[in-house]
Amino acid sequence: MKLTMNDETQNNADETELLSKTSMKKESQKLQDLGMELTLLKAPKLAGMPISDELRDAIELLHKLNHNEAVRRQKQFIGKLMRHEDTAAIEKAFNNIAEKQNREARMLKVIERWRDNLIAGDATVAESFIDTFPACDRQQLRQLIKGAKSEFGRPKPPTFTRKLFTFLRDIITANPELD
Repeated sequence: MKLTMNDETQNNADETELLSKTSMKKESQKLQDLGMELTLLKAPKLAGMPISDELRDAIELLHKLNHNEAVRRQKQFIGKLMRHEDTAAIEKAFNNIAEKQNREARMLKVIERWRDNLIAGDATVAESFIDTFPACDRQQLRQLIKGAKSEFGRPKPPTFTRKLFTFLRDIITANPELD
């Protein structure tokens, strides 16, 4: 079979059309996925997102639906509404939320590490904490450590351990240089 110039041009045009349809479908799916991420947000965080009132109403309606087919159609409608939204601003807001959550998680890990080291360690660990955070109440810190050590291995709830964690959280979060 001999291909002419017109046949080759036609084949190239078909491939270009398929690629553009594929990319359009991928873009549409990306918008729908971003819309689904919006549906997972709690109301206060959703209120802070830069989205239109129509999209906000559609998301609220989705939460009220129970029938699977209705949920599917509403998700598609949200994807359609996403075509008219500023996706760059929405993605930036998502990144800010994720960054804040990551920062909070890192802070909790630091607090937990200090708490565990203070309970398991000796007086040098407490002195190290006091050197790092000189604004803390030394006497209260030592009392909480002593109480947490004494309740270790008991069948009772870890009251002093929780109080120690709260005390450390207040001291560490008050120090803006740590983050």
